[in-house]
Amino acid sequence: MPACSTRGRAPTRTTLTRVTDRLPDLLPADTLAAVDALLLERRTIAAMRLLKERMGWGLPEALEQVTYRTETLKALHPAFREAEEAREWRESTPEGWRAQAREQLDALDRAPVALEAHWDGDTTGWFLVVDAILPGASPEHPRYTRVRVAWMRGKDGDFRLFTGAVPPWPESQVAREIGRMARERWGIPFHFPSPDEPSDTTTPWWDLEPGPGAS
Repeated sequence: MPACSTRGRAPTRTTLTRVTDRLPDLLPADTLAAVDALLLERRTIAAMRLLKERMGWGLPEALEQVTYRTETLKALHPAFREAEEAREWRESTPEGWRAQAREQLDALDRAPVALEAHWDGDTTGWFLVVDAILPGASPEHPRYTRVRVAWMRGKDGDFRLFTGAVPPWPESQVAREIGRMARERWGIPFHFPSPDEPSDTTTPWWDLEPGPGAS
């Protein structure tokens, strides 16, 4: 009796725990090439959306498989691997977070009026953002402009919650260091309303700042 083909089927959880990259076996060649092109451009969400549209996969299956495929592409493309390792160092380690902050603070074209840290999340979990608030109108606010200083997500992401690695969150600890750095340099406040646990419902600094003419 001939073996049944698995091409086009969504991988099961059992399959995902036993193997790594199975996309070459599961996808038509043109779909695999399209996924690879997106991943090499670091367009992970677009690659997942393509798998959902063409293959009918759900988010968990698509996310796990593009994660495995990214590891394969690192092995196949040394330049991509080096770029990913450098990005992961900057975004996933305290040393990289501090380096981001120093570079971005030095690059500001004018002194900020405040520094702000706030949590956000995506399909792979929570991350912490530190922004400098500069004087001057922007699409977000009539009097202030937000400029990214650091983007931080610890290694292993939200899985750390299950292993007991967090709290405390190393992202929060480094954010406080960056806040002290800015305060010593410019004497500005550091707004971090949720340092002990992730939350995306906090109030931005500029919504707490009195408007023009307020007493």
